[in-house]
Amino acid sequence: MSKTRRKLLIITVIVVVVVALFGAIMAFNESQRSNVGPLMTTGFAPSCWSTYQHDYQRTGYSDDAVPMSNATLWINPDVGGGGLIVADGRVFIYSGGYTYFIDASNGHTLWKESSSIGVQPQLTYYNGLIIQGTRSSGLWIKDFETGNSSFIRASNVLSVGGGAPIVDDKGIVYFSENHLQKTSSDSPDSTFFAYYLENRTKLWEFSLLNEQIGSSAALADGRIIFQAQHGLHALNVTNGQQLWMFSTSSGVGLSGVSLSKDGQVFAVGADGNIYALNQHDGSIVWQTQVADLIENPDSPAVGGGRVFVSDGYKLYALDAGKGSIIWSSSLGEIGSGPTVSGGLVFTASSSGVLYALKEDDGRIAWSLRLQLEHSGSISSAAICDGIVFIASEEGVRAVGAKP
Repeated sequence: MSKTRRKLLIITVIVVVVVALFGAIMAFNESQRSNVGPLMTTGFAPSCWSTYQHDYQRTGYSDDAVPMSNATLWINPDVGGGGLIVADGRVFIYSGGYTYFIDASNGHTLWKESSSIGVQPQLTYYNGLIIQGTRSSGLWIKDFETGNSSFIRASNVLSVGGGAPIVDDKGIVYFSENHLQKTSSDSPDSTFFAYYLENRTKLWEFSLLNEQIGSSAALADGRIIFQAQHGLHALNVTNGQQLWMFSTSSGVGLSGVSLSKDGQVFAVGADGNIYALNQHDGSIVWQTQVADLIENPDSPAVGGGRVFVSDGYKLYALDAGKGSIIWSSSLGEIGSGPTVSGGLVFTASSSGVLYALKEDDGRIAWSLRLQLEHSGSISSAAICDGIVFIASEEGVRAVGAKP
């Protein structure tokens, strides 16, 4: 080989090595900057339980596999409880002033952030973004691939979010605010917004006087349906116009709603009734009383032709079409709303026992005692690839086998 060709070969090798080193350095820097690791965690589906109650219909129901025993995979004690979601191999949860990203396979905290404007507990995952309300009007949006944060400023009034945001297939984000500061006696007490997520421009807003918005809204068939102090409201997603409003005859409060695939709206009333409404006009399809009084009713879970509800002490399965009670199970004081997956219904007692009941008959398939020092609220379970995730005073616990 001639000297010239040998020099060219050496130069080529050097260039290849330099380019490879530069690429590695850039990848390392990007990983350090975002501090959240690779986008996917091996073994987990891209999106399992990506918002409150699994989906935008707030069904609390999935067909995912579930563990058939109470074996704990891991516990992360960094978190003190809160509502959680699972997507892209991560558990996302807001707790104690921080939003946490946790590796779903091993429970390690990958990243946490405290927002200077204060964020709200319920989160939504959408296309690589974590979206949650703020305490200063609008939404906080975190791109966990790049590590960048951005905001949607809405009412410019001191506010708190009214639940997990919704993002539809057109990239429109729907969210609500409860205003803590009124500029005049006729200024709204709460507002529901629709914004284009990409350019942050407002599509419409719908305001309420003397009424605060409660649990997360649900979306189906061109309607946004949400719970407020005086009842349920249904809005047209195109223009924000109110389509109907439902309140109980006694005026008592209602839980957040869950929507079935066949166009019914389900909610639990503080008067002890379970209500099934027509999604199109808000008329009552059926109502079934399960208790004299239900304090702080949880959203139902809906699927498989059944509605699963709690009266605070018993868990019920009702026929979704008729409202008849199929089964009930006494579990003591219940501390979390029901979620359903893989033929099992999950709920927890306020004393710290996680129950998995058979969907068909309500018999206990397995149970697990959590490590709690005090009785209290426990998150609804989220299920992803055969793992059950639940948050409480002990932290975040994953039950199941490694995928």
